[in-house]
Amino acid sequence: MAFGQLFKDDSVSHNSYVPRVLMLITLLALAIFVNSCATNDALLPEFELDLYDVQTGDHTRTLSTRDLKDQIVVLNFWATWCAPCRAEMPDLDRVHSDFERLGIKGTVIGLDQAIDPDPPDQNTVDFLVDVAVSYPVGVVTESDLAAELQVTGLPTTFLVDQKRRITKRWVGIVTRDQVIAEVEELSSR
Repeated sequence: MAFGQLFKDDSVSHNSYVPRVLMLITLLALAIFVNSCATNDALLPEFELDLYDVQTGDHTRTLSTRDLKDQIVVLNFWATWCAPCRAEMPDLDRVHSDFERLGIKGTVIGLDQAIDPDPPDQNTVDFLVDVAVSYPVGVVTESDLAAELQVTGLPTTFLVDQKRRITKRWVGIVTRDQVIAEVEELSSR
């Protein structure tokens, strides 16, 4: 039955099309909400993260949003069990190096979605040694920053401008070319 027939066909009772219309309205509202979260230049929430040495797993320092002032930030949520996360890490590492090469004040920050982040487990340490990234890596719990940013799948990467506005969100693998194109556009503003 076509959607338009729901309102024209006298044989269709009021009770049979109301749930369908309500479902359509709900899905539309959800799509608008998700899109606005991803592209509405929402502000990156205030946070503090413990960063770890990627070779030893030792705590190195605490990073907060204050430390990121006037920088472009690529914030990447990943997990050790996530094959696409592992696949995109070399590209993100090159993006981290590209900031300096391009003369742009910026950084990539990797955030492991660990259940118990303090300290990172040996699996996380082994993973980081294996992928050997040069960008800062922290560990968050599912109840922290990821929940505030509505991270529902991994990998998820956010691009944050110099004023802490989230300007781009990628769910799934992101490439160096995709990120650099967006970073160059932001840096030219």
